Amino acid sequence: WHNVSGMTKAAEHALEKLRHTTLNNELWHNVPLVPGTAVTFLNQRMLHTRNAFTPRYDGTDRWLLRVFGIFNKPLRTQLLTPESCEHNLRTV
Repeated sequence: WHNVSGMTKAAEHALEKLRHTTLNNELWHNVPLVPGTAVTFLNQRMLHTRNAFTPRYDGTDRWLLRVFGIFNKPLRTQLLTPESCEHNLRTV
């Protein structure tokens, strides 16, 4: 929600609902990992469940969020915009 803007009032409202929900830490699931462990999850249940729709192919249909985990917080020099967002790593 922090790197996306809605093109309509309804889209902005949906993003605000997403922001509110994702910041509710009572809904978070902490998964402590140690070296050699992995987490698997059913993507359809966790993130991408949705109703069928007819795509318009105009760039407004949907967006994709990729999820990954790292053991240590990256250095600020490895972030795209460390002053405003710490979620996007630079790619090399």
